[in-house]
Amino acid sequence: MLRSQPIRTHIRTFVLFIFIVVVTCSSIYFFRSSTVQNVVKTSIVQGTPFLQLMCEIRQRALCDTLGEVTTYLPCFPSNLLYSEIACHDSYSCQKQPRKTKINRTTDVSRRVFFSALYTDDKFLEGALLLGYTLKKYHPHHQMYIMHFENALSNRTLCSLRQVGWILKLVHNIEPPFKGTSTHFINQFTKLTLWNMTEFDSIIYLDVDTLVLNDISHLNELVADPLRTGFELAAVADNWFGKFAFHFNAGVLVLHPSSVVFKELVRTMSLPGNYDPTMAEQAFLNAFFQLRYLQLPLIYNVNLAMYSTYPDLWKKMQQDFKIVHFTLVKPFLKQSNSAYDVPLKLYNDILDEYMKTTVSNQVKIKCV
Repeated sequence: MLRSQPIRTHIRTFVLFIFIVVVTCSSIYFFRSSTVQNVVKTSIVQGTPFLQLMCEIRQRALCDTLGEVTTYLPCFPSNLLYSEIACHDSYSCQKQPRKTKINRTTDVSRRVFFSALYTDDKFLEGALLLGYTLKKYHPHHQMYIMHFENALSNRTLCSLRQVGWILKLVHNIEPPFKGTSTHFINQFTKLTLWNMTEFDSIIYLDVDTLVLNDISHLNELVADPLRTGFELAAVADNWFGKFAFHFNAGVLVLHPSSVVFKELVRTMSLPGNYDPTMAEQAFLNAFFQLRYLQLPLIYNVNLAMYSTYPDLWKKMQQDFKIVHFTLVKPFLKQSNSAYDVPLKLYNDILDEYMKTTVSNQVKIKCV
């Protein structure tokens, strides 16, 4: 009899828990009936259907509230994730099995770096310093920088060439929806990378990043999808110390594919799948979120991490591969004492660059 008392207590607790769950779900049902219907229609039930439905309702409600992928729960509101809506790699888009033969090569000319400088000469210093750090650790790799026709000054174009950038003229891909932040208005042009099929792999870096070590091995992840099974790799984003369930599009490692490019262009304008504010980053996450290979943090160290974990930054800095100056742009002469360690890192590399012959050539030839 003494043992039956705890058992009855556990049973009552469990019944109370189920009652609370039922009441909560009922409330969500009545207040968000359209959400429930959509989840019921599209959910692929694995495990207990009731609990699966409850989980998806809660996730959708959070996503609708935040307007983006939440940092607190894995949340997947985009219909672009479903294979019935979109294909997501060169095999499924061509409806070919993975036994399809791919031409394998170790030619570094087909494993390249890319960046972009579209309309603002103010970002020139960032592009020059990124190019300098890339060449420092990858002297035999080609590096391309995308730009628009007649958008940059002759001095800027000359300076980019001196550092080693190969100019790649591209056409702007405009945002499909209103509401895109003016800071990211040209960023859908990044989708063009998937159409660069003359290359086996592309490592793309925003111009507000710096490379601190050799990263050429990242090419091995995507250059031969037949061998690895991967076509896109990126690092989880960081929002003021909280690691999100989506990736940051400032560093991408990708395998170009014309069929994937066409699918990206086709689906970017399908409404209701992503918040247009964050432009291509929101779209690419809506499209690839559950299918990309997540890289370690050291391959895209966001300044947001320093604001929350400065001690961790200092302990790990010698292992960083790429630093991303998201919150403060030192090449715009922005300064913030709260980011003294990352800014010192930038200034040290800038001082190093200024002492090189390349820097002198820029001053002499690009007036």
